[in-house]
Amino acid sequence: MPPLALLLAIAVGGGLSGGFQPETAPIVAVAYRGTPAGVPRADELAAIRALGFTGVSWPQSGTAGLAELSRLAASLDIAVVGAPGVLIKVDRAVPDLQAVLWRAIARGAKVITLDAGRSAGAGLADGKGNRLPWTRTASTFASQLAASPRLYMNLKRGPAVTIVSPPPAGPAGPAGVEVALLDGGRAWVLIATSTARAQVRAVAQLPLGVPPALWLSLLDGSMMSMLKQPAGPRWTFTIGPGAALVYVIDKAPKLGNW
Repeated sequence: MPPLALLLAIAVGGGLSGGFQPETAPIVAVAYRGTPAGVPRADELAAIRALGFTGVSWPQSGTAGLAELSRLAASLDIAVVGAPGVLIKVDRAVPDLQAVLWRAIARGAKVITLDAGRSAGAGLADGKGNRLPWTRTASTFASQLAASPRLYMNLKRGPAVTIVSPPPAGPAGPAGVEVALLDGGRAWVLIATSTARAQVRAVAQLPLGVPPALWLSLLDGSMMSMLKQPAGPRWTFTIGPGAALVYVIDKAPKLGNW
């Protein structure tokens, strides 16, 4: 088995084309309205950045406060996004938030904005100052992207993956489950997500030429292998409700070919 450190080196390379935007690392942004509304504050922006978020959107009418927001954000290495990209409402509980976030990446999103729907501030905490549950899931997600920025920067859509069981068979697979194979140049990235309300055990058919082993989880560092088949590897996996599985593997037959 190759050393884990070498497998982690997979997260560095490739080109990009198709519907995905090149040379851009994904931004995980928060809809920020200032306190009072329209007045950006350095301490609130610092709190957003401390949780690992890399951008803010400014859903205000007109441009009031935008210049000051841009100045403060630049000093904290926060992007001010002009459009929210994939907008996720977190003004109420989102039990499948992990799946929704990773599915956005699987579909090519380069900007993901979380909006707590507050009239002021960023909605990171409740009235007692306690962090809201959505911030923990989203912060972990942002940190996972930040751990391998070049990998996610260079992703493009790969060949189709077919879920062969459980029925209904076909690219759509069972209700709520999606599997996407992404091309990272030197590596393949495999993302499975589920918005189903129960655990699902599924089998996915990958295209010929994709290595069956050893895949590294980008979420917990575990390893997995697939069944080698003449038509391409088959992946049997179990995924919980609202969960995501994210794996990466080197394309080259030998890691020494990098």
